[in-house]
Amino acid sequence: MVYLSPTNREARFWLKGCPRDNGDLYFDRDMYGPFVSCLQCGYYLTDNQMRVLMSLGTLREQPHAYSPQENGNRN
Repeated sequence: MVYLSPTNREARFWLKGCPRDNGDLYFDRDMYGPFVSCLQCGYYLTDNQMRVLMSLGTLREQPHAYSPQENGNRN
């Protein structure tokens, strides 16, 4: 979920996205740089987890798409 706050700063939230307790994650910046943290437990994502979250939109493994070649031809 993405929205713009009144100060025109972008805010991002990932509901039930925390790998530790399934809490809600949020993106923010401070003087040390950008970070993603859980609102409920305070867990901070590692840099690697943050890159995955930003590129895929989730930390959970994506379901595998069905491919007809995997199970042979069913003609």
